[in-house]
Amino acid sequence: TWRKYAKELFDDASKELLLTGEPQGELSLRTEIANYLFQSRGVVCSPEQIVIGSGTEQLLPMILRLFNDDTCFALENPGYPAVHRMFSQHKRKVYPIAVDDEGIVIHELEKTSADVVYITPSHQFPTGAVLSATRRAQALNWAAQSSSRYIIEDDYDSEFRYTGKPIPALHALDRNDKVIYMSTFTKSLMPSLRVAYFVLPPKLLATYNDVFNYYSSTVPRFDQHIVANFMRDGHFAKHLNRMRKIYRKKHEKLTSILENYSNQINITGEQAGMHILLDVQHSLSEKQLQHLASNAEIRIYPLSDYRLDHSAPSQAQFLLGFGGIPVHEIEPSIEKLMNCWDIQKKHQSTSR
Repeated sequence: TWRKYAKELFDDASKELLLTGEPQGELSLRTEIANYLFQSRGVVCSPEQIVIGSGTEQLLPMILRLFNDDTCFALENPGYPAVHRMFSQHKRKVYPIAVDDEGIVIHELEKTSADVVYITPSHQFPTGAVLSATRRAQALNWAAQSSSRYIIEDDYDSEFRYTGKPIPALHALDRNDKVIYMSTFTKSLMPSLRVAYFVLPPKLLATYNDVFNYYSSTVPRFDQHIVANFMRDGHFAKHLNRMRKIYRKKHEKLTSILENYSNQINITGEQAGMHILLDVQHSLSEKQLQHLASNAEIRIYPLSDYRLDHSAPSQAQFLLGFGGIPVHEIEPSIEKLMNCWDIQKKHQSTSR
């Protein structure tokens, strides 16, 4: 289907597609994104509020430029290292805010002088925590207390949820135009497709137009039109449903296998996304366990790598991704990991 749309565009390509497009992205794609967000995430916005770019790494710095140089920001800790680096590279003052099983701790945010907070409420990266209803209300209340306060909502992994009802975006609950919504097609379509977007509150549109008056979109117009047509004809929704079934099958297989080791392994963050978090009860340190896994050619990621200060927790914790592994390889891979850690199934005796 994708090839068909690409061929049609090339066959029918007019000179117009070879010219520079609209700075915010093609209207056809922005219209489809607005429709999709309303239907799937409860986000009400117009195409004029949407800006299309080539990924979070390009769009987030654009958002930072909408705020004064002395604006203070808050980030989830642990969080996405690339985001941490972007704030650091742009020399922005950052407050690290703790995360627990209900998401970012809002009362810790309230103690800071931050005006803008970056959060991943649908599936916190990397812990997998879902921001609770109470915390969502607290976050929106915090933002509403000052005209300079905003929330950057990164909804990167929201399409893939395996338990419970779909959770609306934080933006859908916002009645004061305080949420800047971000998402990407990287996980939902393909990593090589560098198409992402953000939705600006109306108050920030004028600032955006002033700052990026001479900006050109970094996403090829051909790519934008292919995605727009793919969404327009219902193929994106069908693709998501198909991928949800595939990932749910992998997720169920992985969690059921790990349940055999629940005497020393606890799973968190398993409601959504393409990774889970393992709490490992072991006499060895996080670094030692990672070394053993690496020697066994098992790729896991220590939670300490995602902390702003890279501090190791008292108990070893690891991210374990499952999006790219075939279902039939999950069980032998987990058995290989548990063997290298000398962790036995819970029904087996450790006596010799």
